[in-house]
Amino acid sequence: MFDFLTDLIKGIFGTITGSAGEIVKQATRTPADIFGQDFWNSLLKVGMSAVMPFAILILGYCMAADLYRFWCRSNGTLDMELVCVTFVKYIIPFLCISYTYDLLQFIFTQINQMVLQLYQSVSLGTGNSVDTSAFLQQVSGMNFGQKFGVWVQMFGPWICTQLMTVVSTVVVYGRMFEIVVYWIFAPIPFATFANDELRGSVGVNFIKMFCALILQGGLIVLVVSLYLMLIKSVTIQASVQGAFAMMGYSAVLTVTLVKTGSLSKRLLGTY
Repeated sequence: MFDFLTDLIKGIFGTITGSAGEIVKQATRTPADIFGQDFWNSLLKVGMSAVMPFAILILGYCMAADLYRFWCRSNGTLDMELVCVTFVKYIIPFLCISYTYDLLQFIFTQINQMVLQLYQSVSLGTGNSVDTSAFLQQVSGMNFGQKFGVWVQMFGPWICTQLMTVVSTVVVYGRMFEIVVYWIFAPIPFATFANDELRGSVGVNFIKMFCALILQGGLIVLVVSLYLMLIKSVTIQASVQGAFAMMGYSAVLTVTLVKTGSLSKRLLGTY
């Protein structure tokens, strides 16, 4: 019974430590790291050949609409100064569309660097690893009935850790999928920067949403580090009742991980 209980306890805390490390590792990786550099380059080529021409078409439509508006305001006379100003006005958006993926790579690198520094600062390695020796030492002195009671209590945390692993995987990879979709279709919102009506509602909001997705990785790192410290404190207490605290902490982590996306968006004022 003790060996079975030992395996269960080590499995719970091993899952906690392993899942936390995997969450942080995936949250700080780039799309090229996760999907492979060749596949990522292929996606970018698809975006350049399919999405970027459509974005340039939208930009051309916006420019033609502006020229028509100026022509109507000037009572059908051609004002070369306004025409030149309009063409100059659309040069920068055209360059932004042409170098969209380079600009996004720069944004991603800068914000992700901050996330990496946060990861290194919280020291999610051996410093926050969970020590089960005190817990196991207390359990070893119990009789069979007490050990069975501990096993029943620890079964709840085991279910919570398995659920936490599934939810964390969905959150982390779902975030990366969102980043990839935003990245590939970015030329379209970039095409709205030249239009005064669409710039704030589409273009600027897109940049905020993209930055929020990257910043979400930092929130995930911070949440997981706090969770590990809480679990560590429960283990140090070597209390059987700490099992219920573990279930509560695991539930809090699961809910907080799900809400990191909306929290990062609120921080950047996207909604």
